[in-house]
Amino acid sequence: MRQLFSVLTCLCLGLTACSVTPPPQWATGGARLMVARAYWERGEHDLIEIRDDGRVYEGDDLIFIIDRVGRVVDDDYEPYALFYENGIVLGPERRRMGRVGLRNASAPGDDHAWVSLQPDGRVIYYDPDGEQHSGGKWSGCNGPMVRTCTLVIHMLMMRFYDARRRSGPSPGIGFGIGFGL
Repeated sequence: MRQLFSVLTCLCLGLTACSVTPPPQWATGGARLMVARAYWERGEHDLIEIRDDGRVYEGDDLIFIIDRVGRVVDDDYEPYALFYENGIVLGPERRRMGRVGLRNASAPGDDHAWVSLQPDGRVIYYDPDGEQHSGGKWSGCNGPMVRTCTLVIHMLMMRFYDARRRSGPSPGIGFGIGFGL
């Protein structure tokens, strides 16, 4: 019996040692956000939907969940990012994930916007050389929802940014066009 307990204890300690550390202040949260229904129509790509409970869907697939204090968990309910009041977005292990303003966001380590959300709901992507590309249009992203919608766009772009980092360059024009956002 003692051996079984020792094995279970070692296994639990081993699993704990391998788990990732959520961003700082994860328990208390970061920036206050409004979470309500909104839709992003992206032409030939699946609709993005923010639901009242913070679940974000791409078509019928849950892709992540955002709460009212800036926490983002992935579809496995694991910490993915924390959005701070100053606009910084950090992932587990203090990983820098760019910056989000009211209507624009920038990639990690970049000072220039890679996307913006226009007052009429249009999404504009920016190539590294500054060229603009249309990315569809949001409905329901006015008033206090603007910041939430901008964060959702940024989190989607981070998914593709991460995929690109893992696989290397791929053909396409900029982040929005090359990644099919």
